Amino acid sequence: MKGQDVSLENDSEHGEWKNEWCMPEDGFHLTKLLERKSRAYDINERFFIAPILAEEEAKFNDIGKVNNFKGKVEDTALKSFDPDFTSFHRPTDSEPLDIEYLMGMAKTWHGNVTLQNVRSLHRYIYSKGLESLTCIMNHVISLYIECQSMHNAEQVLEMLSYRNEHSWTSLISGHVKSGQFEFALNLHQKMLEDCVLPSSYTLVALLKACAGLKDLERGKHIHEQIKKMNFLKELPVGNTLVGMYAKCGSLEDAQEIFENLLFRNVVSWTALIGGYAEHGPFEEALRFFSQMHEDGVSPNDVSFACTLKACGNLRAINKGHEIHANVVLTGSGSELLVGNSLIDMYARCGSLVEADYVFHKLDSRNIVSWTTLIGGYAEGGYGLDALRYFDQMKSEGVQG
Repeated sequence: MKGQDVSLENDSEHGEWKNEWCMPEDGFHLTKLLERKSRAYDINERFFIAPILAEEEAKFNDIGKVNNFKGKVEDTALKSFDPDFTSFHRPTDSEPLDIEYLMGMAKTWHGNVTLQNVRSLHRYIYSKGLESLTCIMNHVISLYIECQSMHNAEQVLEMLSYRNEHSWTSLISGHVKSGQFEFALNLHQKMLEDCVLPSSYTLVALLKACAGLKDLERGKHIHEQIKKMNFLKELPVGNTLVGMYAKCGSLEDAQEIFENLLFRNVVSWTALIGGYAEHGPFEEALRFFSQMHEDGVSPNDVSFACTLKACGNLRAINKGHEIHANVVLTGSGSELLVGNSLIDMYARCGSLVEADYVFHKLDSRNIVSWTTLIGGYAEGGYGLDALRYFDQMKSEGVQG
C-alpha cells in the first residue's frame, strides 16, 4: 500500500497516521503498527486497517509474529461462541468493535454453519455499518456459498464497492461446485471487467468449469492465461489442466501437460488415467496405472474406479482380478465408488456371480449399486434375476 491514497490526505487530524503508514518496509514494524492502530482508533478509522492487513500480509518478513497475532484474534473469537454456534458474543455499546474479531469469528464458522447463522451475522454487520468492508464481506460470501445460498452470495458481491480477487474467486468456485459452469465462466468475464486479475485458484476453478462443459476452446483460452501469468509450475494448476484436457477428449494435450509436470502425485496420474478410461484407447489407461505403481505412487479410490472402467470396456477380466486384489490390499473394497466400479466391471465381463458377490459385500448400497447389478443381469439374459433385484430395491425404498 506504499504511496496509495487511503482517503485521509486532506485530514490534518490524521497526519501522523499517514506518515506512519507509509514508512514501514519490514513486516514486523507494519504488524506492530496495525496492532496499535486497531486498538487505538474507532470503527471509522479501522475501516482502512483490515483491507491493508489482508493485502500486505503476504509481504511480511516476520511471518511467525504475524501468525501469532492472527492466532490470538481467532482464539478470542472462538471463545466468544456458544458450543452450538447458534449465537455469538456481540460487543456492548461500551465495548470497542474489533474488525479482526469479526473476521476471526467468521472464519471459525467455516465447516459448521447454518444459513440462519450467516444471516444473523450479516444483519449484525449491516447494523454496524460494516457492509462495505471487503475483508469481512468476503467471509460472508464464503459462508453463504457453504450454505448453498448462491443468490445471497451474489447479492453481497454486487453491493460491495470494492471487490478483490478473493471476492470473485469465492463466488466462481461456489458456482463450479454447484455445477453452474456457464455462470462461473460468465463471472470470470465480469471479474476482468472489474479490473481484477485472477489468481491460480481462480484459474483452477475456471478450468473445472470448462471440463464440466467439455468446452475445449474456452479451456485453451484459460490455458493461455495460465502461461502468461506463469502459473504452470503450480501442481494444482497442472493437475487441473491435465484433467480439463482429458475430460474434453484431448488426450494428446493432456499427456503433454502431464509429461511436463515438475512433480506428479496421485491426482496427476488419475486425471490422465480417467481420460483414457473415458475416451480410449482403454489400454493406455491400464498402462498408465501400471506406470503409476512403478513410480511408487499409491492409487486412490478414483484411480481404482477409472482403471476398473477401462477393464470393463476391454472385457479384461484377468486385469480386473488383479486390480480387485489391489483394492482388497488397500482396504478400498467396501467404498461405494470402488465397489460400484467392481460390480460394473464384472457385469461387463459377464461374470455375474462375482458382481453379485461384490454387491453383497458392500457396507452400504446406493441407486448406482442396484441399477448396475440389475443392468448386468438384464444384459446377460437373466431377466428373472433382474426383476427380482428390482423388486428388492423398491422394497428397501431405494430411489434415484
